[in-house]
Amino acid sequence: MGEIAVPPESSAFVQFRSKGRLTGFSGCNWLFAEYQADDMGQIFVGPVAATRQACAESVMERERALAAALENARSYHRRKTELALFDAEAKPVLEMRQTDWD
Repeated sequence: MGEIAVPPESSAFVQFRSKGRLTGFSGCNWLFAEYQADDMGQIFVGPVAATRQACAESVMERERALAAALENARSYHRRKTELALFDAEAKPVLEMRQTDWD
């Protein structure tokens, strides 16, 4: 996420579900949002809502960065199991890798 790396042992994930619903887990709180994406590579997510559990500051910092990256995304590129989100200036804000097929 930008300059913040997510450690491999983190349980953070994002799921883009049907009907424009996004759910995820930041490693501390559950995240929820609506999204719109088209076949031309445009995407809009947000606003991102979260449950309110307090965790270690480093985890909370990653959570804030994840929510901001999702909300700032304006385009995407998917290649096999990799998904990259870009802001309005085409700068990468989030890179994700699919780890399951459900």
